Amino acid sequence: MSFLRRFGSILGSLVGFFLLCAIFSYLSPYFLTLDNFISVLRQGAALYLVAIAMTFCIISGGIDLSVGSVMALAGCSAGIFMSSGVDWRLAGILGLLEGILLGYIMGILVARVQLQPFIVTLVVMSFARGLALVFTNGQPVSGFPLEFRWLGTATVPYLDFLPIPVAIGVIAFALAGFILRETNFGINVYAVGSNYEAAVYSGINVKRTLTLVYTLSGFLSAAGGIVLTSRVNSGQPILGEGIELDGIAAVVIGGTAMSGGQGGIIGTIIGTMIILFLRNGLNLMAVSAFWQKVIIGVVILVAVLVDKYQQRIRAKRSAMAMAE
Repeated sequence: MSFLRRFGSILGSLVGFFLLCAIFSYLSPYFLTLDNFISVLRQGAALYLVAIAMTFCIISGGIDLSVGSVMALAGCSAGIFMSSGVDWRLAGILGLLEGILLGYIMGILVARVQLQPFIVTLVVMSFARGLALVFTNGQPVSGFPLEFRWLGTATVPYLDFLPIPVAIGVIAFALAGFILRETNFGINVYAVGSNYEAAVYSGINVKRTLTLVYTLSGFLSAAGGIVLTSRVNSGQPILGEGIELDGIAAVVIGGTAMSGGQGGIIGTIIGTMIILFLRNGLNLMAVSAFWQKVIIGVVILVAVLVDKYQQRIRAKRSAMAMAE
């Protein structure tokens, strides 16, 4: 029973993923092929990192709407540096530092100034996107060295079947899962999201925890932007538009509660796969991009309703346990 309580939402998401694959395999002969799966996994590199960032934010009781804009700013900035003759590795590090700085500023505003995460990240979403457009004058940036393409298009040495972006995602998911479950920081993230006041009274440094959460989100968003810039070989100021919705959808579908304090990386992995292969299947079926947005919106709504229902069930069980 305890196993079902803990992993019920994950099992439901997993069943949903297999059902999704079965439906699209029936509707399209191109869906269930190795080439298609590898292509989808390669294209999902940015979403992997954004979904991890969103997992930490939502478990802590917050949210980050700036992930797509930070991606664009980091990718465009790295591209501008490279086109100016800066070594691609240094350019990438500078792009990552931008994301870390923006994440740190968000964390300070949320943790110390005590502004709502929704408002703070909404402001940074506009700010970072605006800077990306200003720096590029609204035009794509190009002229990158060939070595930079390796990050988004090459495969792991001696493992030709494994693209570098997929390997980055695997490593990021593994590290994130370890941090959430096996470190004091991860435990504190759950505690803050479960009950902010109780976390304060228990001696947890809530301000530092939240600052680290949003700093990590900025870093992961910037990393996703640089990897995606490498894959498309162009610094796009419109990069990452709407990816925050996909990130939220992946996290919620994976069983993380929007109220905070519950969820995990395994569920996020499943939720991310559902979003990626849902979009892929709809593309194979030639469904309009406009209708895809509608469908993703409905999926998010269903996931939130399921989450709300599960919260009510948990509340009833807790009340019954206390009554006994």
